[in-house]
Amino acid sequence: MSIIKKLLSIFGIGGSNGQSQQNGNLDLLQRVREQRAGSFPKITDWLVDNYHTSINFRVMHMGISEVVGKFKEFKAEFNGVSPDFSNMSATVTIFVISIETDMVARDMYLKSSDFFDCEKYPTIEFRSTSVQWRPFRSFNLHGNLTIKGNTQPITFEGKIINFLPKDMFGEPRVGFELKGEINRKDFGLSWQMEMESGDKAVDDIIKIEIHAEIATRNGVDAMNNYLKQMAG
Repeated sequence: MSIIKKLLSIFGIGGSNGQSQQNGNLDLLQRVREQRAGSFPKITDWLVDNYHTSINFRVMHMGISEVVGKFKEFKAEFNGVSPDFSNMSATVTIFVISIETDMVARDMYLKSSDFFDCEKYPTIEFRSTSVQWRPFRSFNLHGNLTIKGNTQPITFEGKIINFLPKDMFGEPRVGFELKGEINRKDFGLSWQMEMESGDKAVDDIIKIEIHAEIATRNGVDAMNNYLKQMAG
């Protein structure tokens, strides 16, 4: 009997074919994650670890390639979190001036009044309204996104990557990812240039990808101090 089968038998999972074994493996993984989640203390306030979190976006350029960018400065809090994260709520503030696309001239133009107009609208705001949990630690995070004074509903598809009851500093930590998309014109980002082919210089659809770690305040402070010591 293989190690996997032995583990599955311990948890009362069995199967006579490959599909059954695959389903059993997934079930076992889910049970392990559930056990880790259940071992978490009842923490109501979490902070984002900015050093291990990224807010990225993608947009098609002239219909032939993607431009990838990110916002380097932001702050976020997750509140009212039960041990199973069933009542999660989030508030996020992104500082537009921190936008980066690996081209200084383009970054300056994105900050101008033709796009984000960061002097008049220095931040992008997100406030969650509800969370819907799905199997295997997947969820939909619903909320309102505000860009340039325009607020629109948005739904992020999320997935818990892992639970750590104790990280390298002895503090609980959670990793997750979020994916969503918006039509930039809904938020007043309407600049456009059409070419003879009919393709657009900048596509209307913006894809958003967030990879995040959240931890207790003690955990975030400990990580920040550790990284500062590494940097000398």
